[in-house]
Amino acid sequence: MKSTDQIGGNLDVRVDRISQPGVNISLVQLNAKGTEKQHELRLRVQGEPVSGQLALAGSFDRQAERWKGSLSDTRFQTPVGPVALTRSIALDYRNLEQKISIGPHCWTNPNAELCVPETIDAGAADGRG
Repeated sequence: MKSTDQIGGNLDVRVDRISQPGVNISLVQLNAKGTEKQHELRLRVQGEPVSGQLALAGSFDRQAERWKGSLSDTRFQTPVGPVALTRSIALDYRNLEQKISIGPHCWTNPNAELCVPETIDAGAADGRG
């Protein structure tokens, strides 16, 4: 495959001030860059009642219709306190089956920890959508 056969690019979006009753977002920043084979996305939100950030990185195999990646550097400030991902989450989306595998992970805040100790498979029941 030639590099010119891959879709790639950069996207930077910034939105200032989103207001709805009970929600006041002062800033949303989305940065995405890369190619099908190697890409990353960063999202940052500042506001009330929730602020936070996340990073997503991965690769897409067009022939197999499969995306593999990870969610990392994820934390939020919420009305119940800070919530953070303790380690990266492995993700594996299989489009032909309409299924995603979500790897083991834990979320923590000062008063609690919620862990998913094993990989979860979610999606279409019969694998055909």
